[in-house]
Amino acid sequence: MSGVPATPPPGPPGPGPSSPPPYGPPYFPYPYYQPPPKRDNVALIIVLVVVLFVLVPVVLAAILYVMVSGLITGPTPGMIVDFGVVDQTGGNATLRVFGASREVNPSELRLRLEENGSSSGLAGMPAPDGSVALAIGTTTYRVLWLDRDRDSTLGVGDELWVTGNLAPLKPSTSYVLYLVGVSGATSAAGWTTA
Repeated sequence: MSGVPATPPPGPPGPGPSSPPPYGPPYFPYPYYQPPPKRDNVALIIVLVVVLFVLVPVVLAAILYVMVSGLITGPTPGMIVDFGVVDQTGGNATLRVFGASREVNPSELRLRLEENGSSSGLAGMPAPDGSVALAIGTTTYRVLWLDRDRDSTLGVGDELWVTGNLAPLKPSTSYVLYLVGVSGATSAAGWTTA
């Protein structure tokens, strides 16, 4: 009997359900997943280095300056010298030069004394270790300059003595000694006798 067989004859192996297709992996149309590109951190590193090595020291230096600048004091602007506490012994007043922006030539200075609001005229600075007379009304006072460092300029450590003329200062009296510079700058020290 010749006819068509009921089952197909075995043939060469071909594509079937258990074998991969002959044209490769399946195609995925765009957009398909791509991993993100790697980040370049060079700019961030440069910013951090600038902040750490430039900005932080500048800020710390500014803070330190603000903290320390209050501790460093010189004479008050417009002042020639700063006087310390007035020492009153033996009827005299001793004014020590506590601070000075520079050594001052005595030819640049004038003295004026005030007693209870009444004032003497201006007088030139005395010679080193010398004195000058200042008159207020009928009373004469003497101002002596003790040049402690012997440099013939008024500076830190020097002293001015104020006394009566061969007499002590008046009791219960307010005094102010003015040191006036030719440039107009003025220093003053006041005290009241006991």
